[in-house]
Amino acid sequence: MRRFLLALGIASTVVIAGPALAGVRDVLTANTLLILTNGADTQTAYLLDADGRFSETASDGKRSSGAWTLKDGRLCVTPEGQSTACVQMGEDRVVGDAWDIKGPTGQVIWHAEIVAGCEKIDRPG
Repeated sequence: MRRFLLALGIASTVVIAGPALAGVRDVLTANTLLILTNGADTQTAYLLDADGRFSETASDGKRSSGAWTLKDGRLCVTPEGQSTACVQMGEDRVVGDAWDIKGPTGQVIWHAEIVAGCEKIDRPG
């Protein structure tokens, strides 16, 4: 997660929660967001609660939690004791969607997927 926060280095304070984001919010809270690190054998599963809390489990077994919001078409997560990081989410994501997340220099850093239900993390090795 620390790499997630450090690599992006992006924080947002603009809040919009219009009707278009309500569909994405429902999809995210009813399913699992998987983030796979580009070029590495690691993945993190995010379970987002409707009350704005999340829990994450990494493939190495590390767990953390914090708060999340949708802001200006971006998913923003704030792990407890850490800075907020935001990634582009879009407004029309559905179960089965997969997309690349680019860092500040335009290189693909993560691959994101929305999977149905509660996804188990497979540990490398």
